Amino acid sequence: MLRLRGQTPAAERGGPRAAGLPLLPSWPQALRAVRAWLTPWIALQRWWQAWSKAPPPPQLQALINSVAAGCGLHLFLPN
Repeated sequence: MLRLRGQTPAAERGGPRAAGLPLLPSWPQALRAVRAWLTPWIALQRWWQAWSKAPPPPQLQALINSVAAGCGLHLFLPN
């Protein structure tokens, strides 16, 4: 039987988790979190620079600033 890290059989069935068992970090979750802000930030800047020599309009600049600050766009649905 395959168990996720930190889950007890009761938690797998929807019951309460055992107290004191912290969830271990998950690389796929960490990578999705980084890609949620890094990919749009890079893409928006590249696309705008390829399309126009002018600075981005205020709305686009606000979006670029938002993703640069770490507010990611949810590109993937959680599993």
